[in-house]
Amino acid sequence: MNYQLRITNYQLLITFILSILLLNFAFAQNVEFTKDNFKDNKDGFKEAKNAIETGDKLFSQGSIFYKQALEPYLAANNLIRIMLC
Repeated sequence: MNYQLRITNYQLLITFILSILLLNFAFAQNVEFTKDNFKDNKDGFKEAKNAIETGDKLFSQGSIFYKQALEPYLAANNLIRIMLC
């Protein structure tokens, strides 16, 4: 009986963890980065696009520039997040 109780508690824990993970994915957004999705803020879209292009140029120069590329990528990410809220 004690063994069955442990299995039930273990199954309950696994079910709870999987439920949390599935709920997290259910609320996630996937919005294409196109001009049409940012009609209300065209200037912000251009600024984010330029930041991504700057990050891409730095990133393509090799691993020495990866840290420098991170800054424009993070700036673009923040701009996009602000535009979507």
